[in-house]
Amino acid sequence: MSASRPQLEDLSIIVSGQGGDGSLTVINILADALRSVGFRAYTERDVLSRIKGGIVTATLRASKDEHLAIGSQIDLIVVFDHSAIEKNAHRLNDRSVVIHDSSGGELPPNSGVPEGAREKRFGRRGAQALEYNLDALKLGHELSDEAGLTADNGLYEIVGADPHPQMLITGNEAVAFGFMVAGGRFFVGYPITPSTDIMEWLEKWLPKFGGIVRQVEDELSVVNMAIGAALTGTRTMVATSGPGLSLMQEGIGQLGMAEIPLVIVDSQRSGPSTGMPTKPEQSDINLLVYGGHGDFPRVVLAPSTPEECFGITVTACNLAEQYQVPVFIALDQGLSQNLATIEPIDPQQVEINRGDRLDADALAAMKTYKRYAFTENGVSAFAPVGTPGGMSLVTGNEHDEFGQVSTDARNRIRMMHKRQTKLRTMQPDLPLAITHGSDTADVGLIGVGMTYGVIIEALEILDDRGISAQYHQPRTLWPMLDETPEFTRCTGCTIVVEYNATGQLARLIAAHGGDESNIHSILGFDGVPLRAHELVQRVIEILDSRRHKVA
Repeated sequence: MSASRPQLEDLSIIVSGQGGDGSLTVINILADALRSVGFRAYTERDVLSRIKGGIVTATLRASKDEHLAIGSQIDLIVVFDHSAIEKNAHRLNDRSVVIHDSSGGELPPNSGVPEGAREKRFGRRGAQALEYNLDALKLGHELSDEAGLTADNGLYEIVGADPHPQMLITGNEAVAFGFMVAGGRFFVGYPITPSTDIMEWLEKWLPKFGGIVRQVEDELSVVNMAIGAALTGTRTMVATSGPGLSLMQEGIGQLGMAEIPLVIVDSQRSGPSTGMPTKPEQSDINLLVYGGHGDFPRVVLAPSTPEECFGITVTACNLAEQYQVPVFIALDQGLSQNLATIEPIDPQQVEINRGDRLDADALAAMKTYKRYAFTENGVSAFAPVGTPGGMSLVTGNEHDEFGQVSTDARNRIRMMHKRQTKLRTMQPDLPLAITHGSDTADVGLIGVGMTYGVIIEALEILDDRGISAQYHQPRTLWPMLDETPEFTRCTGCTIVVEYNATGQLARLIAAHGGDESNIHSILGFDGVPLRAHELVQRVIEILDSRRHKVA
């Protein structure tokens, strides 16, 4: 190897062109290839809400260490269309290498490519390269040979990694896998970006393990069919995005009143209404925590890595049946659809808890079965529909212990207290937050979902600049655990990083005991993921502003 070539342990690559050109496919294949030789890979997509056409950008970061965010430096960009260069030019600098097709002419002078960027060109070599992928690969090797490029004299020396088994998986796939391993056997959904991958994964795999997947006509049908399945005692899950979640609200209220367990995955995207379906956002937090009419307990969990997507889905399935409540899993487009390498998941470590359920023998030993019996922990033993001796009524009305409709004031108060008691008794089973960085640092950051990777990297940059910071990563958004508001009272400056316009997570924390005077927000709602250096700059601006106020 040539000692003069730059050594790279952290490589970021863009492939961009018109939708349908195969940009995402190229990046995914490359990510898998790098994973197989030991690198940690992370991908990001920037696509339009259409079947074909429009500029698509796929980005890959490969490194020896884990990075769940795209780096600020782009080393290589391969474009199939010159307009793709113009779109991505702001991400390039003088170190970036641009590879493009010069058969349609040179790069326009106003393309935006930095003056020092190195440029490589290739020409089209016939229709066969477009028709057959293997021929295209062979052609690429021939072009490389013609240019005299080999492993020993390329642009960079890629520093090798230690190959070992790794999984390349998205958050959506990890959620689907977790549901299946946790004993989930019925999934119902309606296609909606960016949650559809969950249904597609389960359509392929769940039937192999005795499960059923149903695609129905709309989200109203989704939630109502799920209610029916859950009443039979079948572990059930649905997945949707903001507009679909809005349609489900009446059915979710039925889950609350009738104490029916269901896991609901919300892959958040830019809103309101149709919004920007392929762009990331975290603007459903209010809907997840407060959505629906009336008061009823629910749980909102927030994974931030593919590993957590798997584990938290298992936890969500258990919690839903243990406490007979709807449990939401708050994803976002980035966490849902970006590929990442993770250590292999061991399904043997999964523990399943179906809650307090009654079979025919248990019912036969009981004098009277009361489906909604008042209990100290708020949870009543459940006999799946059809169990001999387990007859009860299921209604959306307020009801007594047998499920019979009741408007008695004393019964109403007892039933409301019974259901709300679950929020207290479930707390020991809820996922706790994780603290990253120095737990004595005066600067604290809070964020969930796709903010995780960029915050972790920002901590390293801040430390290099002499600023010690810590990251509080909540995994339970509701019920709000004391640990998160307490965190805002233990740091000199708390900064909540989130993808929405109104600081929904920051407001939620402040409303439930957080120190509002100490909470600052960094918000993104333009559909573009934050980069670590950008986040660091905004953190420094907040710290400088606080110092000026004190002075």
